[in-house]
Amino acid sequence: MLEQQGNSLTFYAFFVASKIGKTGLTVTVDIWEIQKDGTATEIVTGASATEIGDGLYRYLLTSGSVDAEGEYIAAFKTADASVDQQHIPALWVVNRAGIENLDGAISALPDADAVADQVWDEATADHSVAGSFGAWVAGLVAAIWSYTTRILTSTTPESALDDDDPRSLRRGDTMALPFSDLGALTGYVSLDFMVKEAW
Repeated sequence: MLEQQGNSLTFYAFFVASKIGKTGLTVTVDIWEIQKDGTATEIVTGASATEIGDGLYRYLLTSGSVDAEGEYIAAFKTADASVDQQHIPALWVVNRAGIENLDGAISALPDADAVADQVWDEATADHSVAGSFGAWVAGLVAAIWSYTTRILTSTTPESALDDDDPRSLRRGDTMALPFSDLGALTGYVSLDFMVKEAW
């Protein structure tokens, strides 16, 4: 099992005699602390385990003893020869597998509604509090659609586009048509317009 350094550890063991949990045993516990570099230290020797019932026994290692990253291994022992196994191990892994990076209780995290309020400004009208993501999106949309309708004029005579005119355009041809009254084009990347088939 996984736990953070500085938290207490509860070890459990299950003693069986003839395939049934054995009650009424006197059980002691030894605990070893194996640090990341392999250093092994026996930190509990011969402590008394508490019987739970149905062959289950437990031992609580206090938080002050859980002071290093590594494995904490308990050996539950009984001198009663009637049990199928007289020594039973139990293991806790401390500050491994990313557990060391959990620095707060899950209950301390904001709930989903609170997260939505911050991301989408749910607590404000139209999601548009100043400086928020909602306000940025609203400004972007306004900028995209804030074009001004313009009527473009060309100095090229209408006859230049007549089918009977030798300068008439066909698909693939190129012709320069000067326009005026476009206004300021600073910041634009394209200019889109329509050409009518007939006047």
